[in-house]
Amino acid sequence: NINILWNIKNCGIKEKIKQADELLEFVNNYNEKYNMISNNCTTFAVKALESIGIDVPTIKHTWTLPNDIDEIVGVDKWLIFLLGGYKIKGYSPGDAAMDIKEFKNKCGMD
Repeated sequence: NINILWNIKNCGIKEKIKQADELLEFVNNYNEKYNMISNNCTTFAVKALESIGIDVPTIKHTWTLPNDIDEIVGVDKWLIFLLGGYKIKGYSPGDAAMDIKEFKNKCGMD
């Protein structure tokens, strides 16, 4: 049916398949080591979506590690200092969720 073919062509399916292939290539080639602060699951999701041209409505936030983080994770306080101290800037799942919720509200996408 010509109508169905026209609709498929105009829905951008070829572009979506290309985008999915590009995303899969990004995922398969991603070899950055996981780090809770600078390369966590949210960081990966943001980078993956940006790699295919999708603007993600979240930003890096500053958050503070607990004062006893050295005891919790068993590292020396000097190491924490060398890594940037107790104030950390990066992506976090909680902040990303709030950013997305705020974005949806601003855009009327309740």
